[in-house]
Amino acid sequence: MKRKTFKSLLTLMGLILTLAFLSPPAEGKTTNALQLYPPLDKVWVDQSQIYIAGILQLPGTKEVKIEGVKVSSGETNVVPLKDGAFGVVITLKKGLNRVTIEAKGLKKEVQIFYAPKGEKPPAGFKRLYVHSLPTRLDCSECHPKRKGRLDFSLTLPVASNCTTGGCHQEIKEAPHLHGPLKNNECIQCHNPHGSSNRNQLVRQGRELCFICHEGTKAEFEQRVVHPPGKDDCLNCHDPHGSKMEFHLKGEGNVSSVCFQCHERRLFNRRYPHGPVADGECIACHNHHGSAYDHLLSAPLKGGKICLTCHEDRKEEFSMAHVHQPVAESCANCHDPHSSDYRYQLLKPSGQLCISCHKKLNPEVIATIKEAKYRHPSVEAGRCVDCHQPHTSNYEALLKDFEADLCFSCHKDLGREVRNAQYLHGPVQDGTCDACHNPHGSAFRRLLVRDFPPGFLTDYHPGKYDLCYSCHNKNVIEVKFTTVLTNFRDGNYNLHYAHVRRKNGNSCKACHAIHASNQPKHIREKTEYRGLRKELRFQLTDTGGSCLVGCHKERKTYDRKHPQFKHPAK
Repeated sequence: MKRKTFKSLLTLMGLILTLAFLSPPAEGKTTNALQLYPPLDKVWVDQSQIYIAGILQLPGTKEVKIEGVKVSSGETNVVPLKDGAFGVVITLKKGLNRVTIEAKGLKKEVQIFYAPKGEKPPAGFKRLYVHSLPTRLDCSECHPKRKGRLDFSLTLPVASNCTTGGCHQEIKEAPHLHGPLKNNECIQCHNPHGSSNRNQLVRQGRELCFICHEGTKAEFEQRVVHPPGKDDCLNCHDPHGSKMEFHLKGEGNVSSVCFQCHERRLFNRRYPHGPVADGECIACHNHHGSAYDHLLSAPLKGGKICLTCHEDRKEEFSMAHVHQPVAESCANCHDPHSSDYRYQLLKPSGQLCISCHKKLNPEVIATIKEAKYRHPSVEAGRCVDCHQPHTSNYEALLKDFEADLCFSCHKDLGREVRNAQYLHGPVQDGTCDACHNPHGSAFRRLLVRDFPPGFLTDYHPGKYDLCYSCHNKNVIEVKFTTVLTNFRDGNYNLHYAHVRRKNGNSCKACHAIHASNQPKHIREKTEYRGLRKELRFQLTDTGGSCLVGCHKERKTYDRKHPQFKHPAK
């Protein structure tokens, strides 16, 4: 699992580096058509040879011409394209070099100033750090192919020969190696094309470390910062490897070193955090920075410090949706030392959720407080009955797909739906919340709008507010029609006849709310005053018929050939 997670991180890093450092801003047609890596205009270098690469988005072009400098290694100034890209080592003259790249009438000029070591470049030129031994690179080593062509929008975390080519072998001798170095993936931190940062680093100082160690950044913004960490992470950490874990520049046990200088604190509330109970301060204290005195540990973004112990949670934290407090800090919900509540929660579970969501989702909290009917789990303060507290692969941090989650408790309804041939639209979409408020409602059965509870009711459009939120109310209110509904005898609207009257039928008198095995969601059985009666419905091309206890005999309707006399217009 560790290896899989690490590889996923490296792939993500490759994409970040491509977007951040290999994608120049649009500067018109020429820049869009021809992009150079590294960006070369108005830069200066302290060596005569550098490697440049470029992408030319000009269909049908097979080569580019480079003028103003010498192309090294005996090559001509005409450089062939491969999958729309080129790369070449050029030799600069001392001073200003005006380099032009031409292809099919397209021309781009950049200015490169070569100032040998000890000499100063002119104002307005930005330093560019490049590899001291430039060699021609193969684009396919770092960029994958897609549909037969190299895709320069992606960068692969490929292995390099920096430590195997006789140059930097010593940095791999340490027992604890930095992850990218361990996998020979130097380009995770160093840009092979060049960079404005020393040592070709993709970013400068601590900002480079924060690309991966993003959760650590907040530590250096706390009220108290460890002095060695104010300037550069390299004051304490070796970027390649060391004898100690976390690549610290030192010897011995990290925890024992900390306790020689810093006072140990014990917490004795009912539920102590495991490391506190065991005296393992290093598991919870941060030597970088803190909002508390004595550099007590502050929450790390993404809960990384917690995951060093809670390895069983690592896979969970790779899910699609992460609870915002978790992404920011585990300490938003958990006391890192001890608590009077289980799981070291800061408050009882339900109260803890409300403490944030009363600001983030005031309408939800207001609905719960004002609701005449509340979901039993909400009433009991058990938000975690339906929501995952940390992460989930489902929206709103639900434990499962919405409908499947509901059916985990409403098992009979779940069986009914799974065995039915025809499903109500929201049920088919798995969106129970289209009709029900999962937290609470002013309407019975947690409905989001009004709907009559009985079999018969005097018609009023407000009673069917729920149905009318999707369905055209004219289906009920228009007496004669040829277009609004197929449930008509001739042009006489039978929905109107059944519903829009005093003591009329409600929708559920004939229609199954969730699912049915009869067309048009017609119920298989209907219930009136405690009596359950079968409802046998048959659909035809021009109408249909039904047989139910409401009628003495089967009633037939036909849109082309009316079957019974209906009221006049």
